[in-house]
Amino acid sequence: MGAFLLALLFVADDPDVLYQEGLRLFSAGQPAAAIASFKKSLELRPGDATAWKALGVVHAAASDYARAEEPFHRACLLNAKLPDACLYFGRTLYLLDRFEQAVNVLRTAIGSDPQNAQIHRIEALALEASGKSEEAE
Repeated sequence: MGAFLLALLFVADDPDVLYQEGLRLFSAGQPAAAIASFKKSLELRPGDATAWKALGVVHAAASDYARAEEPFHRACLLNAKLPDACLYFGRTLYLLDRFEQAVNVLRTAIGSDPQNAQIHRIEALALEASGKSEEAE
């Protein structure tokens, strides 16, 4: 990780480079370094929904849904039309057994992407889990 920290010194003021480096590190199987890179990018540009979503993806990939929740929530709030941002937030809430909240978020996602079958599937699962079987159908 020493090379990563040295590289951060040179790009520490460019959120785009940090974001791209986070993607590269995640793809290379270095989630901790990817998280650090995304967080640094977000320190410089906290309104970047794409970087928030990417940070959430790294946490979700490790099945750490509690840590994925806030980044996905921010991504969804900042840009509800960002592909899959609200879907990932809704799915995370579902996986955290917060079914009513998941349904609300997923209905927002449907508004942005009404043809996305994943959104409808997870919404139905959340409705079923919250005891609304008839509505789920």
